[in-house]
Amino acid sequence: MRVASDRIGRLLGRLKKPELFYQPRLLARRLIRLRPPRPARIRLPWGLWINVDVEDQIVHSIRSLGLHELVVCEVLWRLMEGTSIGIDVGAHVGHMTSLMAARVGSAGRVIAIEPHPRLAALLRRSAAEWAAPVETVEAAASNAKGSLSLVPPAPYELNSGTSFVGSGEGTLTVAAVTLDGTLGSLEHSAVLKIDAEGHEAEVLSGAAGLLRTRKIRDVIFEDHRPYPSPAMQMLESSGYRLFQLGRGFTRPRLARVPPGCATMPWEAPNYLATVDPERAVRLMSRRGWQVFGEAPRE
Repeated sequence: MRVASDRIGRLLGRLKKPELFYQPRLLARRLIRLRPPRPARIRLPWGLWINVDVEDQIVHSIRSLGLHELVVCEVLWRLMEGTSIGIDVGAHVGHMTSLMAARVGSAGRVIAIEPHPRLAALLRRSAAEWAAPVETVEAAASNAKGSLSLVPPAPYELNSGTSFVGSGEGTLTVAAVTLDGTLGSLEHSAVLKIDAEGHEAEVLSGAAGLLRTRKIRDVIFEDHRPYPSPAMQMLESSGYRLFQLGRGFTRPRLARVPPGCATMPWEAPNYLATVDPERAVRLMSRRGWQVFGEAPRE
């Protein structure tokens, strides 16, 4: 009896995800244990298609749950409200680039930066079909213009999104750009997302001018280093307020950044740095996962 109860408890735990509750089609598939299809293109909840000719953890997450990293997607969706410029550093196949494109529409601007040639090619192919103007930059964002060594994971097919700047087997030489150099004429109130696999501080160093002039209002970034990491120190010294991103069942949560390395089930430790914390708190207070459209309330 206890074994059966434990199994039911584990099943409910696996099903207790907003991604399934807000997308009944996926929940039904999970309940009858149907494997998700493996198409070369996927339509995301916000209506745009992306090409996914790779098979890795990120793409598997999108196929299984409709998207990857729900909290980051939701926070990005809310922060992009009324915003016309989005910047995606470490864009992979364009999952979150497409979210930005859906939010800014044809009158906005999205800049997607991805150093890996194969992923950048998939991103360009997808972006060509979207209504929003998307500028794709095949390079690594860093603290100086030039070139860098990019180390793809081995095997690449298991998690193509974890390539990092460094040295190792199978190293690729890629172009390097700075955000200040690439986006020097940027208008105010841009939203920046960074997923640079440990290169976050260098990305921000290359955006020192944009940060100093507050042309970037919000920065969403992944950081596995404990507080205060170099990236966090750089943002705080530029006048940004830091929050740790968390998950409730009906909305994302903003919390004080604790010392030590934060961990979250299913997702990497992600943070928000903003020069307008009141706006961010207000936007995150709304119930419902807006990336899925109309959703049930508590």
